[in-house]
Amino acid sequence: MSPSRGKKATIPSSKRRRGPGSSSEELFQILRAQPLTTGYCIDWAAIEQVQLADAIRALLSTDPWERFFAITEPIYLELTLKLCSTFHLQVVMTNKDDPGTSHFRLGSLVSAMSVPEFGVALGLYIDEFMEEEDMNALPRNIHISPSLCWKALAPLSSTYDPSRSKASALAPSLRYLHAILAHTLTRRRESTGIVNTHDAYYLWWMATAHVTDLAYFIAFTIRHQTRWHRKGVISIGPYMTHLAR
Repeated sequence: MSPSRGKKATIPSSKRRRGPGSSSEELFQILRAQPLTTGYCIDWAAIEQVQLADAIRALLSTDPWERFFAITEPIYLELTLKLCSTFHLQVVMTNKDDPGTSHFRLGSLVSAMSVPEFGVALGLYIDEFMEEEDMNALPRNIHISPSLCWKALAPLSSTYDPSRSKASALAPSLRYLHAILAHTLTRRRESTGIVNTHDAYYLWWMATAHVTDLAYFIAFTIRHQTRWHRKGVISIGPYMTHLAR
């Protein structure tokens, strides 16, 4: 795995208070019944052998994708479930692009963290990136039509269908990265061979060198996978381990 570039940014201190309530303990027991998947990462030795390494490195050249795919932490069941059961993302905001209005609860201590601070904690955002980008302006929603994303990714394919369009229509480098995304960031119950809406957006982002607030999307994924009604798999173990370090 390629090492991350640049120095790690400093996280400002946050006010903390004690203890999740009893509802988090109930959620912990609910989450325990859900399957926890293993982590997936890029096998650079294998892709060197099939001559895909240069194409994949080019796709990861847009920050912070290289650092995202470098997160290869072990998964610990109890740790993951405890952090998931106390994780909270405030999504009702006056201005959804204001990084100061999102807060996260992690573990037995409750910490208020802005989205950029969360990105720093994950190792995604470094000083150089945060100085170069207007963090307030980075998109936190799918602001491009998935059909347009698909057309750019697979120009010879038929019309995009989020429940039917297959990764086999993509170039080999995109197909390889999609396989990892489908088992981690966009993990779902349907076939991982299908390119869903978020898959198309993330791959388009890489292929066209657009920058979006990846930390927010990861936070939203954690929230989505740990909501009370979810019955799918939990694929965010490596990120929770990284946060706990």
